[in-house]
Amino acid sequence: PIVISEITYNTVTFTINIAGDYLFQCIDKAYLEHNGQTPESYINTMGIGIPEKGVQTFEWVDGSTYGSYDMHLREDSEYYIIAAISDGKQNVTGDVFVKTFRTPKRPVSEAGMTIELKDISSTSVTVSTTPDDTVTEYYVWIDSQAKVDYYIQVGGESILNSLIKNSNSGSWHLTQANEQTWGGLTPETDYLCMVYLLDNKGNELMQKVEFRTSGKT
Repeated sequence: PIVISEITYNTVTFTINIAGDYLFQCIDKAYLEHNGQTPESYINTMGIGIPEKGVQTFEWVDGSTYGSYDMHLREDSEYYIIAAISDGKQNVTGDVFVKTFRTPKRPVSEAGMTIELKDISSTSVTVSTTPDDTVTEYYVWIDSQAKVDYYIQVGGESILNSLIKNSNSGSWHLTQANEQTWGGLTPETDYLCMVYLLDNKGNELMQKVEFRTSGKT
């Protein structure tokens, strides 16, 4: 009853062929595995499933919303589309249907970005970035190597592209050349300076520069 008609790196279009009431959701497979859940147990969680009725075609777009529900979709990742027969409310009362799909990678940009790290101390680093004229916007983010390794282990390499664009990450969102100091670092720790850019064709590129803070002075 779940038919997928189109998949891009950040959208999926699918039709649910169920005549009556049902709950549905599109969820990252890695997220469920990390939390020890199956599609069946996840859709049975109160408030998770989106209530709908009748045969409908949906376009799931990363960063958009469906009613009060946020939509998320990362490139190069496996997802479940789940649909479950319901009582018209939030209760699963019949069969649960699951369709698995994988998003492709986003095209890689050939845009140029010069990154220079200066004045590395025990608690800060100055980051100098110079984009070429094909770069429309970019993000700068610094985090420890250990944390980045964990993020990749949980959600794959592409999760970094989502995290760096999240305002809660503390990243800098820039459009022109910039030189700025990133503070609050821990002495004698391995870090990654990550620069994620988008070019004028809508393509992306993630660049990483490793560095280590010095000891306390």
